[in-house]
This record gives sequence, structure tokens and C-alpha cells, in this order.
Amino acid sequence: MDTSHAPAHDNGRAALSCVLVDDHPAVLDAVGRFLESNGVAVVAALSDGAAAVDEIRRLRPAVAVVDLHLPGIDGIELARRVIEENGGDTAILLYTGYGDVARLTDAVEAGISGFLVKDAPLGELIQAIRMVSGGDIYIDPTLATPLISGMGASPAGLTGDERRLMRMLAEGLTTEDIALALSASRTTAQARIADVLRKLNADTRAQAVGVAIREGWIV
Repeated sequence: MDTSHAPAHDNGRAALSCVLVDDHPAVLDAVGRFLESNGVAVVAALSDGAAAVDEIRRLRPAVAVVDLHLPGIDGIELARRVIEENGGDTAILLYTGYGDVARLTDAVEAGISGFLVKDAPLGELIQAIRMVSGGDIYIDPTLATPLISGMGASPAGLTGDERRLMRMLAEGLTTEDIALALSASRTTAQARIADVLRKLNADTRAQAVGVAIREGWIV
């Protein structure tokens, strides 16, 4: 299945662009309609992973919402290829019925920006899309707690406050949420996040979480 849609508009403004990838036609139809009705323009809907990589490369949408299990290549390999070819132009949100920490770990290491299980209300999908399109990360709340439960001291020169901030990044908190938790301004929160990313040699929040997972600071 490969369909294209004219971009929707939200209050006169161009909607957030999204490519939807799932091998179930009913999911493509139902989720696509829901996204369109909530100000997200589904510019393409595909069922094959390899074909989706080519279409994402061509369209460069803000977000790609991708199932984990696909014909051709799976969602994690799709994420690796898109991130390698598109850089940070397209945020990858895995939307899957297989929600476990092991697959989440693989996905974060591949560079995805979000991970949401299909059991979640569709309203959470909209929230996740908007968060990852803005540069934040989103991890399904049912997986965030076990992911960070084993997080301890890291050898990367992070202070105690920076390790706390790393936990917040792993939980998918926005910059505004982090600023509130730190009783700091948004500008200060952004600067502290940038310091953590620099210490971890990471360009994005998702990469920082990936480093923490790879090094065993998050289990």
C-alpha cells in the first residue's frame, strides 16, 4: 500500500508533515485519518520498510511514524538508514505493538526520537509526534520507569545534578518540564541540557540516551 495525501492545514497554517509506515492497511487508514483530523499532514502512507526509506528521503517529513515489524526492513533498520541519510531532518517515532525494554534499547541506540506502544490512546500519539518534531524525545510511560530504574553513576564526568537531568531526558521530559523541575528558566534548562550532551559527545537528546544505554548507565 502506498498512498499520498495533500498537506492539511491547521488554523490557516501548514500542518506538521508525517510519513506513516505500517504493514496493516487498517492501521494506516485509521491512524492516518486520526492524524489528519488533528493537524498532522500524512504526506505518504506505506507498508514496506525499504520503500519507506526512499519516500522519506524524497519528502523529508518532520516525523516518520514507523511500525517495528515491516516487510523489507524492520523499523529499527529503517531508522538507521533514514538518520544516516537525512540527519536530523526527520524524527523517527516507533509505534509498535511490541513494547519491551530490549527493543526500546535497540531503537534508541539506532537514533530514534520516540517509542510508543499501540495500546496507548491515540491522543498520546499526537503528543509524541509534536514532542519529537520539536527536538524532544518521547518514551512510552510504561517503558520509561523500567528503563531508568537501574541508572546509576556514570564515568562521563556528570555531576549529580546532571545525572538527574539525564534521568529526565530518558523519561522524555520537555525543556519546559525540565526547567520547572529544576526551578530554572527555559534558557538555563537548555544550557544545562547542552552541557550534558557535550559531555556525552551527543548531538541530540536521543543520542545522549543511547550513549547512556550503551554504557550501562540506563538498564
